[in-house]
Amino acid sequence: FGLLGRNRPLVRFVLVFAAVQICISAILVQITKISLGRARPLPALEGNGWSPFSLKGKFHSFPSGHTSEISGAAFPLANRYRRARLSLFLGLVVALIGFTRIYLCMHYISDVAGGLAAGVLAGLLTHHLCSREQP
Repeated sequence: FGLLGRNRPLVRFVLVFAAVQICISAILVQITKISLGRARPLPALEGNGWSPFSLKGKFHSFPSGHTSEISGAAFPLANRYRRARLSLFLGLVVALIGFTRIYLCMHYISDVAGGLAAGVLAGLLTHHLCSREQP
């Protein structure tokens, strides 16, 4: 709708959002996962401790990419539209995703917290870059 209706603030928001998500969630989180090489908690994966610069998925626990991506998407949307129900719904989705990552033994609590921090960073950056205009 932004391109068809020539809604420049919406187009800017979407482009900034996509660029920030790519930079933070795709690049920064993946570089951190590979560089640190923390083993996942799932015993079936047989990962022990740390294996820095490993390309094996069993050593890509920290930070949680799922949590980073969902919180990086939810924060700017909740902040942009400022609707209580939308914010509550998005917050519940973020919490549910974080919980399932721990429940499925794919991440430790600290991994989810690290992913949340990366996502909030992405959200703050998106908000800062788009704060001059209103929807």
